[in-house]
Amino acid sequence: RLGAGGFGVVYEAEHVLIRRKVAVKMLHAHVAADADLLARFKREAIAATATGHAHIVEVLDMGRASDGAAYMVLELLSGRDWAAVLEAEGPQPLGRTVHIVRQVLDALTAAHDKGIVHRDLKAENVFLVAREHDPDFVKIVDFGISKMREEGGGSVTGDVAVTHTGMALGTPVSMAPEQFQGKKDVDHRVDLYAVGVMIYRALTGRYPFGGETYAMLAVNVMTEEPTPLSELRPDVPDGVATILMRLMEKDRNRRYESAREVRAALAPFEADPSPSPSRASVEKL
Repeated sequence: RLGAGGFGVVYEAEHVLIRRKVAVKMLHAHVAADADLLARFKREAIAATATGHAHIVEVLDMGRASDGAAYMVLELLSGRDWAAVLEAEGPQPLGRTVHIVRQVLDALTAAHDKGIVHRDLKAENVFLVAREHDPDFVKIVDFGISKMREEGGGSVTGDVAVTHTGMALGTPVSMAPEQFQGKKDVDHRVDLYAVGVMIYRALTGRYPFGGETYAMLAVNVMTEEPTPLSELRPDVPDGVATILMRLMEKDRNRRYESAREVRAALAPFEADPSPSPSRASVEKL
């Protein structure tokens, strides 16, 4: 057993025939009886496998156990999610941050090209593993509230309706203004906004917006501007701050058009050798 939550439990397992170690994610039987949650579970598997991308967790199988519990078999990852790294280490070096984010953008490019929008992108869903001589090889996980476009141009969220008109989906501190507004036509640009939030958090150790309640957070996201990056990380080039502010534009039409475009914009900063500031120095700022 690797971990558990209100909806299910994750086990380390072994395929008895080929001896491969895997992770088995199981929904509790009573949860699997909920059509909406089961559809989210199925959608996660479909979205993850649709791209076949190296930076998206591989889903190997799914089905039902004898007690009715739905399960999903995934590649077993050994490492830490990026949020745990940020919590333990504080503000990150620019070069390392850009290296991680450009891999995320690689994965998003593949997903968006397939018409898949993650909609809940955050450091907790960015898993870092040691692979191919890279200690920060990215695997994006949890496409549970993703949105997929049909070939005909419409959108599909699973076998049954899993969202309701006006319902905001996502993790509040990472949500774009249009998600707070409950707009039905959210597109790939909500993921780009979330990338901006991740960069800001990684470089400063804080989220761009906060609030004591969901309503206050929503108001701040839609009406306020974050503390300028130059005040919190004066060592970071102005070009990065410019990219960051465009990613977090409140008007989605003023954001970048694609993850591919953002990845190219960040390329010059990946080799930055500057060390990260101490947590104390950023908190003092």
